[in-house]
Amino acid sequence: AELSGVTPTGGVERALKQQLQDGNPPLFNGGMLLTDEEKTMLWTWLPYRHQLKTAQLVYSGEQHGYNLHSLYRNCEQAVRPHELKKGFETACVMIIKTSHKEVLGCYTSTHWHRHDHYYGNGECFVFRLRPRPQRFRWTKANDMMMLGGTRSLTMGMGSEPAIWLDDELSYGVTAKCATFNNPPLVSCEGPAAMPPKDGETSDKYNKMHAPGRTQAVFRCVAVELYMLES
Repeated sequence: AELSGVTPTGGVERALKQQLQDGNPPLFNGGMLLTDEEKTMLWTWLPYRHQLKTAQLVYSGEQHGYNLHSLYRNCEQAVRPHELKKGFETACVMIIKTSHKEVLGCYTSTHWHRHDHYYGNGECFVFRLRPRPQRFRWTKANDMMMLGGTRSLTMGMGSEPAIWLDDELSYGVTAKCATFNNPPLVSCEGPAAMPPKDGETSDKYNKMHAPGRTQAVFRCVAVELYMLES
């Protein structure tokens, strides 16, 4: 069965088409990583019930510090005023820019929070915007959408994650993932993406990049998280 909100309604579809025809990109409040063209591309991938909403920046590494717990805390603060509203959803879009100027990210059906088990539903997807825009939707292979750990954040799983970020939101891994049937979402790999500068960096690299695995390691230069609000 198709998920609620994925099938377009006539009014929403017409309004979105008119907005894009008028040359008005979707509204992203705050943030500076996306071009107008990228905003429009990403918006057309969202479930239709979200496409007339506003993307409100709730976390920016540059503004709030590159720390996973800051991201969780900002999400909880953004959700708290709306918790008692009937039908309120906390869907989010995460944008990641790498040191090689590639851009990848994910849409999540709910906000990121600390939890020991996977959460999120089949509307979740991962994507890349640069160099070549492409979306990868849920394959139904498993239900491993989102995992908010204390020391890492994970999107998708099987043998490897679609997106994995460390607790400092400074380094990440992307790999071929059964949840979304995506290839690695960036082209840079290994030392070219993450040159070891000291012992700590070298240890982190060795743990994240095992030889022979279908993964790419990248360095984050910017991370933004938006919550979709009416």
